[in-house]
Amino acid sequence: MNTSSASFFASSGSRSTAQFNTAIVSQTGGNIGIGFAIPSRLAHSVVLELLETGKVRRGYLGVSISDLNPDMAEAFGLDSTRGALVEGVQDNTPAATAGIKRGDVIRSIDGQPVQNVADLRLTIAAMRPGSEVDMEILREGEEITLRVTLGSLDDPTAVATVEDSPLEGIALEPVSDANRQQWNTEEEKGLVITEVNPRSPYASVLAPGMVILEVNDVAVNTIGELGASLRSGRVNKLWVSFRGSRGFLALRVR
Repeated sequence: MNTSSASFFASSGSRSTAQFNTAIVSQTGGNIGIGFAIPSRLAHSVVLELLETGKVRRGYLGVSISDLNPDMAEAFGLDSTRGALVEGVQDNTPAATAGIKRGDVIRSIDGQPVQNVADLRLTIAAMRPGSEVDMEILREGEEITLRVTLGSLDDPTAVATVEDSPLEGIALEPVSDANRQQWNTEEEKGLVITEVNPRSPYASVLAPGMVILEVNDVAVNTIGELGASLRSGRVNKLWVSFRGSRGFLALRVR
């Protein structure tokens, strides 16, 4: 699964940088001093959500975003590379409803600065679906504030861009009457792959127009269901439809 998303822990209005070790590199069972850690804000948010609801729900926007390099910042007339550049806005998503547009630069969320793409993901993923947040946007040199109501990946209309997909580099959306003809599929349910980043670790196996129907024998009709059914670090069994045929695929998810 895509592990770039983490959560947001606030203490007295400031960000916490404490981390918890979640895995230690070891060939023998001993600690050789190399560990993988996640921010404490992720652990805190996940624990609270599990205690209250029994599952982890993540907020989402529905945008394609990228970091700003110095040349891109200059091209947009910015004095720094801080922020996340919006490269695309999916239809019928929280971002579209709030009025976010291609070319906007997201600079802060509820007063918390957004330094880059990773920072934006950390913050949004920590917030619960339905949360209302104020986003400071730079648009054509003008600072504006937009109120955004975050969506849920369990929403039957939620889409996943290549940046925020449970499958790294794979954009997906639920099969619908609107896109069935576009992707030449007769499937009534499932998740259709709409884009594959050439650098995705799954680019040699998955293709645009392919419909994922089941993951590990569980039907998947929403992005949230896909994320919950995938098993990280293991080979996953996918039941897919492509060009009129159905079959199994084995996909090792990192």
